[in-house]
Amino acid sequence: MKDYLLIAFVILMVLLYLVAIPLAKKKAAKKQQETIQAFQNELKKGDTVMMAAGIIGVIQAINPETISLEIANQTVIEIDKMSVVGKIK
Repeated sequence: MKDYLLIAFVILMVLLYLVAIPLAKKKAAKKQQETIQAFQNELKKGDTVMMAAGIIGVIQAINPETISLEIANQTVIEIDKMSVVGKIK
């Protein structure tokens, strides 16, 4: 009888490892993606933001996939929206 319980327990752990844990990770990744999307949708012209590379600048224009960022006096670069990691107050 103990052997059957041990086998059932092992099978349960394998199923948990193969099914439940990946589903939980997928849900967490989806929530993180939604948070990033909400942050990007809140960006507006005049916001001071920081890029993943550490460059700080002021948003001059926002396009569907890119942002025009002024990083110095009359120096504007075009960046991907995904490279913005934070907003500076």
